[in-house]
Amino acid sequence: MRSASSRNSIWRRGKSLTSALRNVSFIDNCEVAMFRKFLPFMLALGLGIGSATADEDPVLEAMARLAPLEGEFVITGVRHTPDGPIELRKATSTSHFVLNGRVLEEERTSDLGLEELITLKTQMSYDQYRQLYRVAVVDDTWGLMDIYEGRFTEPEMLEVTNLRSDTHFPLGDDQKMHFRLRWDLGAPKTFTVDYSLDQGESWAIYFEEVMTPSE
Repeated sequence: MRSASSRNSIWRRGKSLTSALRNVSFIDNCEVAMFRKFLPFMLALGLGIGSATADEDPVLEAMARLAPLEGEFVITGVRHTPDGPIELRKATSTSHFVLNGRVLEEERTSDLGLEELITLKTQMSYDQYRQLYRVAVVDDTWGLMDIYEGRFTEPEMLEVTNLRSDTHFPLGDDQKMHFRLRWDLGAPKTFTVDYSLDQGESWAIYFEEVMTPSE
């Protein structure tokens, strides 16, 4: 809660502002009167928001669940193809919290079967109003930013998809490839990418990766 001195300071600033407005030539008496009428409401709203922010922060609480993903990791695993699984080249991931702990930012390399590993940047945040996690991913090859949303489906399993945002990967014959990302924060930590060609009615595994902390 804000202290009494802090609240008194806010009210004093509000009174000073209305006094100053009386001397501003381009604001007539009617506008000043209206401003003074709504000033208590605006100050009360500000005090309420400040108190709620100080007392509890659902965003930080939600982001704390992602703490196991912070740090440096070596990525190994397989990519599934019609001809069977292919072992991935070793890749890396580095993640850290930014913006006062409200965003988890990751930079990783990934083996998509191209000549060189691609680099992806990911930002993970929490939407307290819709009570879901939002993930933005962009790479240095296609530059297509993908937006995912989802929730924890189990205590240590975060699952997000790009179905609602519809940032799909376009295929031939008007087909759309959507993706689902799954992080298992247990031991060992795993990251799985699934794909769907039928708007999420069914899913198939695309990547299975193990995240091992760097020594």
